[in-house]
Amino acid sequence: MKSGCARVSSGAYRGYSPPDLETKIAILQKKAENDRFSLPDDVAEYIARAIKSNVRELEGALTRLMAYASLTGATVSLATAQQVLRNIICFARKARHN
Repeated sequence: MKSGCARVSSGAYRGYSPPDLETKIAILQKKAENDRFSLPDDVAEYIARAIKSNVRELEGALTRLMAYASLTGATVSLATAQQVLRNIICFARKARHN
């Protein structure tokens, strides 16, 4: 069995590209469904478009939104998502430009 370094040097390691928009929306909807959380389509699309890096950050944004809604009783809307996720999305945009 090859070690991680051997796999990389032999070309067996393949980089990955972030999922496309439809896949990211599906991931968000599935996570929301599994957590019995009502996620409006426009909010799922907003998060999917804003988080470009990886699935972990995508799910983290949704988790933050779900926690906020649960703790405050707020209705999840596009405006709520924009407010709750503004720091995450601002940081993600800055990271992409560096």
